[in-house]
Amino acid sequence: KVQVHNFGWVVSLDFPNSKDVVEKELRRWLPRGRVVRWGGCNDRTITFDNGSEIGIKSADSGREKFQGRKLHWVWCDEEIPYEIWQEIFMRTIDTGGYLWCTMTPTSGMSWVFDEIYEMSGVDPDISCVTVSTYENPYLLKEEIGKIEKLISEDEKEMRLYGKFVQFAGLVYKNFNKDTHVIKPFVVAKDFPRFRTIDHGINNPTACLWIAVGPDDCLYIYDEYYESDKTIREN
Repeated sequence: KVQVHNFGWVVSLDFPNSKDVVEKELRRWLPRGRVVRWGGCNDRTITFDNGSEIGIKSADSGREKFQGRKLHWVWCDEEIPYEIWQEIFMRTIDTGGYLWCTMTPTSGMSWVFDEIYEMSGVDPDISCVTVSTYENPYLLKEEIGKIEKLISEDEKEMRLYGKFVQFAGLVYKNFNKDTHVIKPFVVAKDFPRFRTIDHGINNPTACLWIAVGPDDCLYIYDEYYESDKTIREN
């Protein structure tokens, strides 16, 4: 539970979204009888009669603007830059505070996928909930149907079902972790083995170690992935 009184931030991607969307919603939902002060443009802080405060922030103000303050909680509206998330995390260490993010995963397999979504259920401090647009009781199905006609199948997965989708650079779009990632096992000595290499400098040099099982399945059992190295260094 968050103590009372407490201090938290609501963080948006940029100032226009923070002012025109988030702040308007806060004005709509916060109990007006409890708000004793609503700060202006230079001090965007909401103060309540119990001493609690909400600071309204935008990620485009830069990392330095997120330093120094102890926080009991932070709500991020949409996916913010990783460096801002790191700074926010540091602000909650002293208080054992809470962080949560509400977002549509428009950036694909980003740091959120690797460090939060994939760790849900693995790290006891991380939990993720995926919600479909169809579960929103305030949206008309007819209106959702109009969106369905305008976007691709990948976008439907992302925008309507909240799933992480890689739009570009993914060769095998049918890749599924539950199907294609298996528990480690000792590769038998009689399995034929080979390597496949894709050389790069700015784009990484990648190498996969592959074994061929008796079922003709390919088992990738090791990998190499490095940038900014010469052929000799690799």
